[in-house]
Amino acid sequence: MGEFITSKKYQYDHIAIELLAFHVKYISGEFILTDHDIIEWVAPAELLDYDLAEADVPIAQVIASQ
Repeated sequence: MGEFITSKKYQYDHIAIELLAFHVKYISGEFILTDHDIIEWVAPAELLDYDLAEADVPIAQVIASQ
């Protein structure tokens, strides 16, 4: 795990969450998804082209602007 990017708090109707974003480097291994259906590698500028959860949008905006 690398440099910290940003954190954002989000209040859903039923729960409050805080998302933390870090720069990371994929080294090896297989991804095992437990909460999502797919994983895709995309350029940061393309993040906002996806149908993201409301809580993810502020993080994606920061990453896309870097």
